[in-house]
Amino acid sequence: MSKQTTPEFLFEPKLLPMQLFEKFIVFNVNAGYRGKGTPHGVNLIKGNKPTLSLTDKGVMNKAAQERYKLMLLKYFKEGRSAMDELDHEVKRIYQMVAA
Repeated sequence: MSKQTTPEFLFEPKLLPMQLFEKFIVFNVNAGYRGKGTPHGVNLIKGNKPTLSLTDKGVMNKAAQERYKLMLLKYFKEGRSAMDELDHEVKRIYQMVAA
């Protein structure tokens, strides 16, 4: 019998879809990462964890790819509500900034 492949090993994501960019930032900020803008994107930093780097085109470094896979696994396990929560958080942040 063949070993079942889990979703995290089906592919290696290298490019973050733009429609998930803000949700990915919020997902990581909620996990304790701090954002720092760069001339070409953003770095997310957390203590002694590897820095997550994203370009403005959505290209991710290896550490960011691993966190993206965690976000996708959360979506696979919890369903649409996981993304809806992140979307709600993104909208709340925009409202706070606009006020």
